[in-house]
Amino acid sequence: MNGLASSFPLVVAIGFVAAALCVVGAVWHSSDPTVRKSFIALFFVGLLAVNLVPVPSPLPFSNLHKYTETSSNPTTYYDVYLVDAEGNELRYDGNAAPPSGTLIRFGRGIATEYDEPKARSTASHLLERGITYRQHIENDRGIGHHVDFPPHALGYSWDRDLLAEYDDFVELRVYHVELRYTESGLAIEERDRTPAAQLTTDGEFTRNETTH
Repeated sequence: MNGLASSFPLVVAIGFVAAALCVVGAVWHSSDPTVRKSFIALFFVGLLAVNLVPVPSPLPFSNLHKYTETSSNPTTYYDVYLVDAEGNELRYDGNAAPPSGTLIRFGRGIATEYDEPKARSTASHLLERGITYRQHIENDRGIGHHVDFPPHALGYSWDRDLLAEYDDFVELRVYHVELRYTESGLAIEERDRTPAAQLTTDGEFTRNETTH
């Protein structure tokens, strides 16, 4: 089993290279009606199969299914919050420090992966960007919908009404979050948050080593 596990990345790489070569070959011979029709038919058969048949998606269609992969149980990640002068926490808006997809990675880095100088500077950057982005929204200069992709139905973002409930931000906190799902995997059974790191506007940085 260890041998198979170690060779899996190579098998994946070979599969995608082979698929890429097939695409190149099909394009090269696209003037042949048989090749063109066969390629299109194979693509759509594969696309339908991975979405309709309840089996693991084969290469090269492994990321073309519409369903998400099953999460591990429990699932752990790092979440970032800003704290106002009254101690109220507000979950960080990833648009404050784009690209927003890197926010969890920044949180993990601050809490566990970065050395202290880098963790401190990253936390300081997020805190400063959060404060600045809040000012932009309050001054009606946030991200305009006319220049951005339409918001996802499950997306999260600040607005003026939400920010009006908070005092000035004075701290950034990173939490280690652990989710446990029900046996069916359709609902969250338990959610634990453990403080992992924090930085105040005064520059005081602390990190909880037990969350590493």
